[in-house]
Amino acid sequence: MPQGNSGTSQTLYSPESRGHLHAGAQRKAIRWTIIITAILAILIVPLVVNTELRLDAARFFNIVPHHDGEMIASENDEVSLVTLPIATQLGANDLVVYRTLAAYIAEPVDDGLRFEALNGDGEFVLPFDEFDLISNSPDASQMYVSGQGGAALVDVESSDVIQSLESGAAPGVEWDWQTPSWTYGVNRCDSYSVELEWIACFQRSAATSFAGNWHLQLVQFGNPDNAYDVVVGLGIRPSVGFTEDDGWVYIANERGIVRYDVDDITDD
Repeated sequence: MPQGNSGTSQTLYSPESRGHLHAGAQRKAIRWTIIITAILAILIVPLVVNTELRLDAARFFNIVPHHDGEMIASENDEVSLVTLPIATQLGANDLVVYRTLAAYIAEPVDDGLRFEALNGDGEFVLPFDEFDLISNSPDASQMYVSGQGGAALVDVESSDVIQSLESGAAPGVEWDWQTPSWTYGVNRCDSYSVELEWIACFQRSAATSFAGNWHLQLVQFGNPDNAYDVVVGLGIRPSVGFTEDDGWVYIANERGIVRYDVDDITDD
């Protein structure tokens, strides 16, 4: 019996047996490695190739800042945000900045192009489907709109059409009406609120290196240490405008139009 047990022990623990067990363990480890790699690929690859999914995940895990705004129009809607720059001199040093008024939402209707005021309840309709040019007086009290079917000079406060014109015809005003309103306030940090409380700034942040294309903050005018995250988003850098009481900030790009309650953002 002892000899038999000794023989069995030698067989079980021989180098050949240990090699066989080691090879089996290796195959099991390789199999689990393949399974885990496949699972990770299923989870990670969509995040790498799908920018929208990656941003949604980053927002869910609070990796990037995000406030819930009110969607005014989606990317499928033929709607435009009209912002008007207001030239403003700061102090006695001749520094001119542009306060950016969110003035109108423009959308096609059956009889033309309807402009709905964002400050008050005024609106007007122009007899063409889209505009080629919008310009405004330096104080944004008047707005000039030109399209394929005509042009008009509008009083912004009342939303009354002051003068109807042929397409491209000059209004009877002294400002540079040929320069589009949207050419102002397009730099990284130069869209001032109407009441000069805030500056809309697009920051170069680490958040956008992981998800999103731009990062919008509201920076308190005169106190740059007070900066509040609004949102990290996708697409081209949006245009920004404030209502005349600084209560709402609107942003618009090819993905739609969204507005945010300024108090909700700055109370954080």
